[in-house]
Amino acid sequence: MILECPQGNQLDVKFDYTYAAKGYMPLNMEYNEVDKGAKLARYTNEVEKMTVQSFLIEIAERINKKYNFKIKKN
Repeated sequence: MILECPQGNQLDVKFDYTYAAKGYMPLNMEYNEVDKGAKLARYTNEVEKMTVQSFLIEIAERINKKYNFKIKKN
């Protein structure tokens, strides 16, 4: 996933599915082509000034809106 960030910077996050967590986790991150490891919190706290959960929810909402995807509730 490549995101355009404040001031035209770029965040590249590589995800991998982990069976232990039964979900996708950040495998590696680069911010402006600088390796930041797998710690998404470092980016979200320092650059976006929000928690990882808030950051991911905002991304999900934007993607859902762009592709007109509606979540089915049981």
